[in-house]
Amino acid sequence: MKTFKKSRWVKAILPKIKIIKSLFISAGVRCEICGPIRRKRKWVVNIIIVVESSILNIVKILCEYDSTIRFLNNPCTSKHKLGCLIDDIQYIFYSGDEKCWGTLLLYCTGSMRFNKVLACKAKASGMRLTARGLFHGENIIAGRTEVQVLNALGMNYIRPELRNTKNDWVGEMVLMRQIKKKGGF
Repeated sequence: MKTFKKSRWVKAILPKIKIIKSLFISAGVRCEICGPIRRKRKWVVNIIIVVESSILNIVKILCEYDSTIRFLNNPCTSKHKLGCLIDDIQYIFYSGDEKCWGTLLLYCTGSMRFNKVLACKAKASGMRLTARGLFHGENIIAGRTEVQVLNALGMNYIRPELRNTKNDWVGEMVLMRQIKKKGGF
């Protein structure tokens, strides 16, 4: 998928983002804006939206809105991720269902460092964290809500805007370093 590195001011593009979100809501499809916007960052490179629908349904909803949308990957071959340009703004849509909604929100909201901490905590506990759920072996332990996933990892809920900094979870970074030293990777 081609990436556009042009940073944009969130306030300037928020009305357009709300229009895209309203398309899905009016179609009865659950969706959430994630990434830096959910973490209340002022600048973004792309818009990340989690949608409880198939990729093909996402394409259908978007094309009904604007048939000139440029897709950055083939919707027919992509199972869970779709990139597109709408009004020169890059959107990345992640497709999921209610079983993985919470882990998908965690993954897509980030930050990347926060996601690494969660993955390390899962690994240290003999589990595996993906965007599709928290697993122990092949069994899904948690995934429906962010709270459920974080509690299963022995953590309390952390608001998205606090996931940008290490102030509220510096202990988790220390834990990650300890796991790495003990050969947890």
